[in-house]
Amino acid sequence: MNKRIEKLQDYSVYFDFFDRNGINSKIFPQEFFPIIALFAEDCRYKLKECYLHMSRLFISGGYKGKTCSLMLRINPGEEYGLVIASVQFVHQRKGYFTRLVAILEDIRKANSLGAVMIESVISPKMKNWVKKYGWIEMIPKSGNYISKETIKRAYKKIGITWKESMLKLHM
Repeated sequence: MNKRIEKLQDYSVYFDFFDRNGINSKIFPQEFFPIIALFAEDCRYKLKECYLHMSRLFISGGYKGKTCSLMLRINPGEEYGLVIASVQFVHQRKGYFTRLVAILEDIRKANSLGAVMIESVISPKMKNWVKKYGWIEMIPKSGNYISKETIKRAYKKIGITWKESMLKLHM
């Protein structure tokens, strides 16, 4: 696992990545820069805050009275390494969330982190997204989703196929 990611747990106090010139690239964990770039693009580079607190990445910005924000829990060494706890985009239905998930999957793979999880899916738009992309609710009515690929990886570890697991579910 990347040592910089492991060290994120050391930031148990507020750790601001802004300085008077904007994002301080010398102290910002470069692994997460594509996430910042995505949110900056969404709010037309009007980011208001970007900080790490208690192993959680917070980003917020706004454009024309609308806000974009992210709270991402970073859990190195845990089953769910990246948890999208809260997310909002200024421009909706433009593919930003799909791009965010792809970025998180890349970060997860590059840093040997646990699965990406989407927590507390409650809006109809998000429910449609998880259904469209084949994510599966972990416990019925929990609102917490993981990708079908995550489940397939877990089954592979214990030696059964996706098809076998589906057959057992429907017996």
